[in-house]
Amino acid sequence: MTNVPVFGFFHDVSKCATIDDILEQEKDYIGFTVEKVKMKVPIPSKAAPFFTEDVIHPTEAALIRTDKTGRDAILGSAGVEYGIIQNRQTLEFCSIFQKYGAKIVSVFAPNFGEKLYVMMKQPDFIDLGPNDKIDAYFCVSTTHDGSGAFRFTPLYLHRHSQLVISVPTSSNLKPIKHSKLVHNQLATAQRMMGALGSYWEDYSDNFQAFSTTKVTDKNVQMFLGLLVPKDSTRSENIRERIFDIYKNSGLCRNLASCKGTLLGAIMAVMENADHHLTVKKSKLKSEDAAFIHSRIEGSASEMKAKSIRLCVKLHEMFKPKES
Repeated sequence: MTNVPVFGFFHDVSKCATIDDILEQEKDYIGFTVEKVKMKVPIPSKAAPFFTEDVIHPTEAALIRTDKTGRDAILGSAGVEYGIIQNRQTLEFCSIFQKYGAKIVSVFAPNFGEKLYVMMKQPDFIDLGPNDKIDAYFCVSTTHDGSGAFRFTPLYLHRHSQLVISVPTSSNLKPIKHSKLVHNQLATAQRMMGALGSYWEDYSDNFQAFSTTKVTDKNVQMFLGLLVPKDSTRSENIRERIFDIYKNSGLCRNLASCKGTLLGAIMAVMENADHHLTVKKSKLKSEDAAFIHSRIEGSASEMKAKSIRLCVKLHEMFKPKES
């Protein structure tokens, strides 16, 4: 469990006016450049038994940070003909979205900086009442090597609780290969903003409807049974924890939009996903990296999106019947 909001792991760059300002403020964090170097592979020598000779890998090259040495410098590998995406290029691409009112507000680069997450804030928000607003954001993420592409994730932030709302996505936001961005970045940004705008239009209406849909405890327990359907002790514990958040301990439980409403049930799921789901670090991912991956594009995000998908269907069942 963590009490740190998801956005709290990001480095705030909202006061930076230009890309140069961001790179200067975060020079020790994302201000580095990446180079490709030839990779040598030790191959058993036919000429001398028990000896090896270093052979240059014909298709792969190592990616290294120019500001680091030793193992800390190695970020991964890429094809020898693949063009590297530098952090500056990623930020410059993201800055195009300013034309559509979005602003770069924070960045996150886990582990040694092999991946970059850029959080963009849009001007749109929903006003559900006093101290109760939801802001529109989206995250652009990529890596320096050929595996990354550019991924776009719509994320909505509940100001009061600092909980991040993840919504179901479709092929409209499919990843974009780095090579395609070079040719027409403006058209790409325009298409993505159109897709992100459609998501916001749909889900902002849903959130407002959910906030006025009253539910009983039995309704919420039915919803949780569909969300976490397995008949096991672990699943039962998850359902009980989310219900307790909804009913007794949650950050949003006393808000008018959440008290006894379908939105309140959703926000309990968001809080459970943000603060209670555990992650494991590994050789490839630090705990912070695993946490952000889970909350933005992994298992926690999937649970959040599933809860909204369910509520879109359940809303019709729970709302009062017209006489």
